Amino acid sequence: MARTRSVLGSGARLSDFLSASLLARVVPAEQVNAALDEYGCNSQRLRSFPAVVGVYYCMALNLYPEAAYEEVFSVVAQGLAWAAGTAEPARVAKSSISAARSRIGWQPLATLVERCCNPLADPQANPQAFYAGLRLVAMDGSNFELPDEADNAAQFGYPGSRTGHAGYPQAQCAVLVECATHAILGANIGPYRASEWESPLLNRLIPILFRNSINNPIPSGNAAHSFLV
Repeated sequence: MARTRSVLGSGARLSDFLSASLLARVVPAEQVNAALDEYGCNSQRLRSFPAVVGVYYCMALNLYPEAAYEEVFSVVAQGLAWAAGTAEPARVAKSSISAARSRIGWQPLATLVERCCNPLADPQANPQAFYAGLRLVAMDGSNFELPDEADNAAQFGYPGSRTGHAGYPQAQCAVLVECATHAILGANIGPYRASEWESPLLNRLIPILFRNSINNPIPSGNAAHSFLV
């Protein structure tokens, strides 16, 4: 999807700071700390950049994928400071930001997606979101580019072209969404070199259907016939 370049720093808007602070309302700090404790990567002592702030920072990177890391952190730190009633946010070096991301890893973030990405439609307020008492959902997939680094290339692969391969590795993502609200209920990422609807990528979304009493999903693309019941 085409988008304009995200500009932060001195050009940050009030809505940017509010968006960062709202992350803490959608994903409460208690749940973040629980996920960090589960994987043993929570802060063991008081830091100016605790692990819980690092998790919100990782989330905010998806709001501003083209902005500099330091600028995104400044917005997150200020937004969280406002939410906590603190005037001055923490200031950290770029190396501390990278170190925090490495300490946290991907597992706590994946756990938070599983626990916090819930259906939003209400049977009374949104009857069109249901059929025969079951919630209607759909599956779809997309590709996105990754930094051109050796580890990414080995893990995900490149799309082909007439001259060899594209300039950047790509990943494929399968997403389960609620039809009425477009709320994301689950997602899985896999290598580009696999078929978009390769069974492992989609099958890992199936348990979500049973947890939420959801209707059979309606996939799009060539594999729709394999999942329709």
